[in-house]
Amino acid sequence: AGLVVTAYFIVSSARVRSPKLSLGCVGFIGLGNMGKPIARRLLANLGALTVWNRSTERCTSLGAAGAIVAPSVEFVFASCDTVLLMLSGDGATRQVLDALSAGLRTRLIVSLSSISPSLAREAAALCAAHGVAFACVTVTGRPDKAAAGHLLAWVSAASKCTCQLIDEQLCPAFSSNSEIISTRDAAGAATFKLLTNYVIYGSVQVIAEATLLAEKCGHDRGSIARFLEVFAPSTFISSYAERVRDMPQSSASGASLDIGLNDVRLIRELDASMKLPVLDATLSCLASAFDRVGDEASGRVEWATSICKEVERR
Repeated sequence: AGLVVTAYFIVSSARVRSPKLSLGCVGFIGLGNMGKPIARRLLANLGALTVWNRSTERCTSLGAAGAIVAPSVEFVFASCDTVLLMLSGDGATRQVLDALSAGLRTRLIVSLSSISPSLAREAAALCAAHGVAFACVTVTGRPDKAAAGHLLAWVSAASKCTCQLIDEQLCPAFSSNSEIISTRDAAGAATFKLLTNYVIYGSVQVIAEATLLAEKCGHDRGSIARFLEVFAPSTFISSYAERVRDMPQSSASGASLDIGLNDVRLIRELDASMKLPVLDATLSCLASAFDRVGDEASGRVEWATSICKEVERR
């Protein structure tokens, strides 16, 4: 039985064309709030880029800057060696991957989207069936950080050479720091992104609760933010503390409520039996906010603002 398994592994691995040490022609699919600034940096640093977005008006400025605007997803796969996906979750990613077919030029697909670990593994298997390598590269940072090239990137793939190619040639074109999370499991970066999101969501939950408690104890609303500026002087912590302080006037520009709620649910699914009281409180706040504003409006409401408002309502 061991010999059979080993033989199958060798055959199935040989079906995936290992990328040469070059990205080749690069394509980018998905020009949303994060995708567009990342694509702009890739165009500036790589010198050429093919782009596609469902809403074609999102391609206009990139086309004017020199990018090739593709008429379809199939065109991107047919004309690019490496294709990056920055899409809104599992459903949109599956839909684009359905366009894969035999004989396409693409030999490496890189998902930059925040997708579930299960979809990352599903995508890796689907790509392998078409002889295409797959990597998951998740990013941490808001659109303004993406525009400035200050994102953090986490890399995983089932091949060391694929990870090295991405870490050395792709990530420097759009991020300030990258780290290879796994060279065996393509879903490694997807899992790690959820864990980093747990830190972010949980931090906002705790800061919001501490700020409200400070007010109830007679301290001014900015006291917690001032403490964090001294005790934990990081851009990330300070920016969210200031956002909580300035509620409800804060004009936040982070991810939307529906995305935040989906992320927290995925984090909870990593281990449904583990006691995670801060995460469960965050999930409760986001779920209540979602029920309050409705499905349609949830895409226009910012997640951190929603947590702060729900904490104050309770």
